[in-house]
Amino acid sequence: MMTYTKITLVGAALSVALLAGCNKRNESVPAPAPDVTPAAPAPMPTPTPTPAPDTTTPPSGGATTPTPTPTPAPGQAPTPSPSQ
Repeated sequence: MMTYTKITLVGAALSVALLAGCNKRNESVPAPAPDVTPAAPAPMPTPTPTPAPDTTTPPSGGATTPTPTPTPAPGQAPTPSPSQ
């Protein structure tokens, strides 16, 4: 009967020691969280507007592009152009 009591007491003492050790480990100061700051987004480049081509002045040399003459429908006589 005596050995059973000794084993029980030793087991209880070990259990208490293990539980106390586990509690001490859990009470330790947690590691600081890593600094995860989001990086600043890159600024978007502002598009430079391209100037529209100037269509009011004729090309160099003063020549203008000829206007196309309308083609007559089949069976119609061609209309004379004003330059003739």
